[in-house]
Amino acid sequence: MHQPLIADYGCIGDCRSMALVSRWGSIDWFCSSVFSGPSVFAALLDARQGGRFVLAPTALAAPQQPPQQWYEEDSNVLCTRFACPDGVLLVTDFMTVPEAGSGAGPEQPPQEIVRIVQCEQGQAELQLRFDPRPGYA
Repeated sequence: MHQPLIADYGCIGDCRSMALVSRWGSIDWFCSSVFSGPSVFAALLDARQGGRFVLAPTALAAPQQPPQQWYEEDSNVLCTRFACPDGVLLVTDFMTVPEAGSGAGPEQPPQEIVRIVQCEQGQAELQLRFDPRPGYA
């Protein structure tokens, strides 16, 4: 798997924690519960052992050109568009934000990372790799 530069990451969050999503479709950093909590995905630190969550096409139309990544206007919703040999895929990533006043501690709702994949044109084969490695692997 391609090891992205730090500039190749977008950030999604829920006001409690955050995840780094590479333009190549991989969540390579995520600490659950709080920003300073132990990691669940840490491929950013160790690509072999750190763990990641990949949602990406198996092939790109032009591998030398990175996919496009942007935020929806006035939001923390991250979009990544992949040009594939036979189609175009859009992956939309975000974390749900708890309702104001939902409390702290065990009453607080669980964290959710939402990843939506849409085939915008043609067809494309998708790879999914869910490899959590809790506690800094």
